Amino acid sequence: MRARGGGRIINQSSGGAFPSTSLYGITKIALVGLTTSLAKQWGKDGITCNAIAPGNVKSDAGKILVPDDSPFIKFLEMACATRPRGEPDELIGAAILLCSQAGAWITGQVIHIDGGWVMRP
Repeated sequence: MRARGGGRIINQSSGGAFPSTSLYGITKIALVGLTTSLAKQWGKDGITCNAIAPGNVKSDAGKILVPDDSPFIKFLEMACATRPRGEPDELIGAAILLCSQAGAWITGQVIHIDGGWVMRP
């Protein structure tokens, strides 16, 4: 990327990292630390580094991990500002933004795509 004059790195974190109360969450919050570290280290080389943190997505894996009848869905219904689950296609817009020229000045950030489950200033 450096040789080409820049590039974009998009890491996949998770809403489960905020707060990180499990081994899974700990690994995802560590990825957030890596994201910010790389953003600082490689920014002058024209390389941006950000992360997307989805909430519960209706993917095959998401449905296996959290079935429709899971008590966790009830928790998410109360915790989310909009709806507890999203469609896989709803993650695409953030990735396109971060890869485009419109996102060239965004780096070291985590974009939460989760229906308002994790809200951070």
